Amino acid sequence: MNWRTALEAYFEFARLGTNWRTEILAGVTTFLTMAYIVLVNPAILSAAGMPLAAVTAATCLSAAFGSILMGVVARYPSPWPPAWASMPTLPTPFASSCIYPGRQPWERFFSPASSSWR
Repeated sequence: MNWRTALEAYFEFARLGTNWRTEILAGVTTFLTMAYIVLVNPAILSAAGMPLAAVTAATCLSAAFGSILMGVVARYPSPWPPAWASMPTLPTPFASSCIYPGRQPWERFFSPASSSWR
């Protein structure tokens, strides 16, 4: 059994009535649809004072990890971007609470969660 046949069996192509062309086209379409997250999410969070390179890397890695996990483990073709990238109303209040003069630094936003992890 070659790798194509093994993947077709694992992802149940025959049962679902799909083929490689359809799946590749769907993957490219999903990627292009989610690509805005790589630009928008870091831009909003860097305006709040977070390091642009770190936020960009975290956005890309978390989107890739979540999407691959859903595809390989759950065999459910669903993209999983960072939570607030799929709900654009979440980063804006976070950023606006940090960037206005006299507000708390962005690190303070994460302190309740990090103190409960000890």
